[in-house]
Parts: sequence; C-alpha cells; structure tokens
Amino acid sequence: VTLLTNHNKESMHYLGMDNREEIVNVLSVMANDAKIDGIVCSPGDIMSINKSKNNLEFITPGIRLSHDSDDHSKIYTPSIALELGSTYLVIGRPITEAEDPMSIVEKIRLMI
Repeated sequence: VTLLTNHNKESMHYLGMDNREEIVNVLSVMANDAKIDGIVCSPGDIMSINKSKNNLEFITPGIRLSHDSDDHSKIYTPSIALELGSTYLVIGRPITEAEDPMSIVEKIRLMI
C-alpha cells in the first residue's frame, strides 16, 4: 500500500509528508526492487509512478459510480481508473450497500 486514498493535503502535512507524488513514486520503486507483483494505490497516483523503473500491477480502491466519495479523498469511476492504468478495481460499498448489488455489478460491467 502506498498512501491510503483518504489522505489529503492536511492529513499528509500532519504526518510530515508534503509531496504525495514523490512519496508514491519512491514506495513503488521500493516495491518493485523487492520483487513485489503489485501495489495498492489511488488511480490518480499511477501517473506519479515512473513506469520505466517498474513492472507493477495496480490495485486501486476508491472506485465509485458517482461523486459520493464516502471517506476517500479522491474517487474515480471504473472507466477512468482503467484509463489511468489500474489493473484491478476495488469496488466495495457501491456494491455491498446497494439495494440490488447485481444491478450495480452489471452497470459497472457495461461501463468498462
């Protein structure tokens, strides 16, 4: 896991971190050097990762069908997350809290 998707500038500053992109890139290089297959990161963080230095898969939480962010600082739709380079999408509450979970799964399938 690089940085949790609920971290925003204020929480990062509180933790003594100022540059999310730099931190994510350093952690991804460390993961690749350790021969880890993939990392959990925000879809937006994929752009910060120097892909020439790694061969990682990207497991991305914070996937939503609308602008309801719950506790995530940044959210992405399934199609945008895939465009940004996500390998696997983590979609929890939009499915588990739906009145008809299978209809949401079908909606997601049609989106991608």
